[in-house]
Amino acid sequence: MIVDKPTFKVTNAIKSVGKWKTRPIGIPSTSMGALGLGNYLAIGPMKPREIEAASNQFCKINYTTPPGGCSDLMYKFTFQIPKWGYGISKIDEWIEVSPTHREYYDRTVAMKDQLAGQIKQGLAHAANAVSDFELVNHDLRKYKEIMTYFNEKSEHSLKAMFIDQVDVHNGNMSMVQMVQRWSTLILDFQNLTDKDITFDGIAKKLNVPKAEAVVLKTKNLLYMQWKNLFKTAAIQRYERMMTLAKAREKSIDEYREWLKPYIVRFARLRAGHGIESERHKMLRSYIDLTGHVTFTNFTRFWIWKYFKPIEMRRAGREKNLPGKWVVEPYDAFTRENFVINPTQGLAAIYPWLLDPYDPKDPLSDVKYPNKFYADYLINEIKGAIERGEMAPAFRSYYMYYLFVDIKIPRSGIRTANGEQEDMNFEMQNWMFSQNIMLVKLLEMRCREIELNRYIDALLGINIAGKSASQIARKEFPNVYGVKEEVKPTGIIPEILQKVKASNEWFRNQGQKITKPRVPGKFMFFKPGPYEFDFGNRINKGYLVPMGRHYHGVIEGFLKKQMGVY
Repeated sequence: MIVDKPTFKVTNAIKSVGKWKTRPIGIPSTSMGALGLGNYLAIGPMKPREIEAASNQFCKINYTTPPGGCSDLMYKFTFQIPKWGYGISKIDEWIEVSPTHREYYDRTVAMKDQLAGQIKQGLAHAANAVSDFELVNHDLRKYKEIMTYFNEKSEHSLKAMFIDQVDVHNGNMSMVQMVQRWSTLILDFQNLTDKDITFDGIAKKLNVPKAEAVVLKTKNLLYMQWKNLFKTAAIQRYERMMTLAKAREKSIDEYREWLKPYIVRFARLRAGHGIESERHKMLRSYIDLTGHVTFTNFTRFWIWKYFKPIEMRRAGREKNLPGKWVVEPYDAFTRENFVINPTQGLAAIYPWLLDPYDPKDPLSDVKYPNKFYADYLINEIKGAIERGEMAPAFRSYYMYYLFVDIKIPRSGIRTANGEQEDMNFEMQNWMFSQNIMLVKLLEMRCREIELNRYIDALLGINIAGKSASQIARKEFPNVYGVKEEVKPTGIIPEILQKVKASNEWFRNQGQKITKPRVPGKFMFFKPGPYEFDFGNRINKGYLVPMGRHYHGVIEGFLKKQMGVY
């Protein structure tokens, strides 16, 4: 991505004695006795790789080949993933080439410089187009004002324009100069009509001397002649200006659209030394050594697929219709804790998720009193799922999902004895409930939006994701006539606070009551729609089959391609 953003990862579990509200950013893992068990499921390797090596949820495979072998393996793997019914998304990538690797380095730098040059040239053209548009638009506004005078037959405004811009050039014979002799000359001129064209008629109508009437007649005839000629010219000029303004405005949009692919490609050529977290690793790297011909690149994928827990005897059930949800994945618990929470949820990484939701949007059926942009995005994702656009990896009637986080660092080195590549497949396997998988899909969407926001900011379309109009309205609400939001006062907020406190108390009681089964203890109710029996159900019916699939299918495919059996 353009701006380094931390992944909304799963953190260490919070036990029933812990404080849910003081947790770090992320999704607390669910384990035996953890808070939230039943409201969601998120189980994966939480310990360091060396400790988790024996776990069925972690795998690291190393592969060393001649040039091209590692890339072949990676593409075979990514092409195979969708055939297994997985969804796949690239999350991150970067590249670093040592200057001593002359061919690769020159191609990489040349491509980046070429893209940078094209972007700069395009931005310059776009800036010139904006300047031209502003000049044309200025003239267009002026002629639109004149056309309004003719349309509304505003003789007063047209005569004022005639006096200020035409007659004033007559020097001592202009009405502005003659007011020293006849102080009411301009006012008398404004009171004339097209029918006032005789000396006697003007003198009698306005009760002025004949000398002034002669001047007024002459000026009125000149005005009528100017008005007829200027009206035709104004119409022609307005039509040309309007066409030219539309063309200039369209050229600005075209320049911006033309630049977007170049900006995306430029952003993808991100250097590892430009990332703070990777810069320190490379200083300690045993591969990237000064004076040696090396390169390193990194790619990260997320893959996911629905999961059916194994049961000895599956109870009969009515099959849910496509597009219908068995349970609502974006419930209040998920929304408040993992999405819109400003300190611990996804909004802590992407604050713009809390921007106000536009009720004029076609997808305005979000059913929350305080609508945020996050709610709109979730509604958009759910709509895509209901229409089957994310099938078969995600379906509305599957409650659980396999999720694999795959990191693939690849390095190459050339010596006098030849060239070789080395690649690691570092994979973490997770079990997610449907609501957590929906949050991960939202995070993927947020990463796409971050790139679009970067492009818009670079092209001057938006500033920090907001238009100039939105920012100006916030800075100068009185100018735009924006009414300040009146917050409710009195007894209603107190009642809401009491209801919220009551809900929190019941939620806490549910967490206490539904902690792991203890002989002789009675369990009153289950706090959420997802599996909560960790010892008997989750371990045996979820984690064991997940580990078999993970090692038997994914890891087995990689080993087979490597020639390891």
